Amino acid sequence: MGWRLACKRAMCRAIAGFGPRVVTERGRRWLCDRLVPLVLDDAILPKRVSARPLRRGGGSVLCDPYLHTHRPTYWCGVLYEAAMERFIRRHVGPGDTFIDVGSNLGHLSTVAGWAVGASGRVLGFEANPTLAEMTRRHFESQGLDQVRIHPWGLGEAAGREMLRIDPEHPGHSTLRNGVAEGPKQPMTDAAECEIRVGDLELAEARMPGRVFLKVDVEGFELEVLRGLRETLRDRVGCAVVEVTPGWLGGFPGVECLFGLMREAGLRARRLRPDGRVGPPITAAEVEEQQNIVFVSEDERRRRIPPDGRHTH
Repeated sequence: MGWRLACKRAMCRAIAGFGPRVVTERGRRWLCDRLVPLVLDDAILPKRVSARPLRRGGGSVLCDPYLHTHRPTYWCGVLYEAAMERFIRRHVGPGDTFIDVGSNLGHLSTVAGWAVGASGRVLGFEANPTLAEMTRRHFESQGLDQVRIHPWGLGEAAGREMLRIDPEHPGHSTLRNGVAEGPKQPMTDAAECEIRVGDLELAEARMPGRVFLKVDVEGFELEVLRGLRETLRDRVGCAVVEVTPGWLGGFPGVECLFGLMREAGLRARRLRPDGRVGPPITAAEVEEQQNIVFVSEDERRRRIPPDGRHTH
């Protein structure tokens, strides 16, 4: 048994050493899906969240090496949501504002925090107060004063809601109703959380530069966006929303979300793997979970060419 642990330790050190040097997504998938599971042993790699450096842009993020979506970050320094990371690095610039609804452990907020710099702002909202406090302390330790994490969720009406949580991975949680039970989604824990209306929260907020919005709340997106109608109409130049048909009630729910964004003057476009804003997309074309970019028709708010970098 001793020699097996020694081999795992040596392999763990080797993966940690060459992981950040793997430059292709295919290579990272092979490493994370084939090699990493061989060293996931609590005897050599404790099951706890720890800070790991990002390969680009500076800073570090909190990662759980046993969570599949954290493996590319923990071992390679690249976010699991690679297209979103590239989108932020490509379009969000110094002095801008990034609103992160469903900030989780702050991976995208970290990238945005370094992108906007000291003159910009990142406003994160996380319904799980434990995660929010953990993330807040982490940003404080990095000196990212431009990032503010709020320990409450956003919705259509203020109140208290029950957040259902995966006990093995607290970052996997949802406020939506009708959560399927089963081994792939064991959200057996629950915690009461606070919900506030986004428009009221942001009405007096300082939001310099261009305003970007990201919403990823595991099926609660419609409620969040309904509470942000004024902000979407008057302030947001570009929003990226995770759209999952199965969690929104199929096509009617997706069309409702697209219609809400159209009312705010935001048109749907595809998010390309390289982070560029792609061609238009309709609700009927969204058949599986994907990030949709909604770009304002108001050039004064937008100033993002569909296939270019940010301009000031």
